[in-house]
Amino acid sequence: MRKILQSLVILICVNLIMSASVWTSSTCLASADTDADLIEIEKVAGYYLNSGRTGDVDLLRKAFHPSLRLQFAKSGQYTEWLGSDYISWRKPGKKSQYTSRILSIDCVGDAAMVKAEMDMGSVKYIDYLSFLRIEGRWWIVNKIFHKENVGDN
Repeated sequence: MRKILQSLVILICVNLIMSASVWTSSTCLASADTDADLIEIEKVAGYYLNSGRTGDVDLLRKAFHPSLRLQFAKSGQYTEWLGSDYISWRKPGKKSQYTSRILSIDCVGDAAMVKAEMDMGSVKYIDYLSFLRIEGRWWIVNKIFHKENVGDN
């Protein structure tokens, strides 16, 4: 247990240094390896959060399940994109400047939810990332988000 906690602290410190990401609350219930689950969920969320900053589109492929859907409201209307389309729209090597952080992680068994924030200066996104453990690996299977133009009320 002590070794797992030490590993978790090291992973968090590395993540803070590498991506300016931090998670502020977490719970993980009904799993034999809750610490390991939290570490893996944070790692997969980090793939997504770091993909734009690094310009590495392959990080999205590591994070998103092939059946992923992105859903959001645009001008009050339901909008949905396929994850594969979202990935194809990204330009490899194109880097974006933003800070990101994991606000919370909540998991029970093979399901988890991550709330994350991406602050791009003039625009801020709040993402709700749904995770499933499929064949022993955590994947983001759904993403809903809210886009806020900074200065909007």
